[in-house]
Amino acid sequence: MSESQNPGTNSRWELPKRGWYKKFAHAFVGLFDGIDGQRSFIIHLPVALLVILLAAFFGISLERWCLLLICIAMVISAELFNSGIELLCKSISSEYDENIRRALNIASGAVLVLSIFAALIGSLILGWAAVEWFYGFGGGQVLSS
Repeated sequence: MSESQNPGTNSRWELPKRGWYKKFAHAFVGLFDGIDGQRSFIIHLPVALLVILLAAFFGISLERWCLLLICIAMVISAELFNSGIELLCKSISSEYDENIRRALNIASGAVLVLSIFAALIGSLILGWAAVEWFYGFGGGQVLSS
């Protein structure tokens, strides 16, 4: 490895140039690395699947589908960022560090906030769809745009 590629020197370190195929391949490897061994995904992925199944069952509108899918993507992405930060912090130091503790807590807090609001949005959309289905009225008068 040349000095310009060695992250241990003061020189600038850069990833080698990659084509689109390798970029996507590495992104998918990163996706699986982020999910592997993370207990949070044991909750997030089944909940996401349940939301998708309920939305399909209730036949929600395209706009509502978009909102639900954006919420799912944001929560999973936030959890992946959090996993990446955790791995990076572990590689920086194996000893206790107050700044690392705070950084990890902040990242976890971001996932929590996003998850709470995604759950609220999902509950509003699917809750109203359930009411419409159960009582047999529709048209989305309350939640339509």
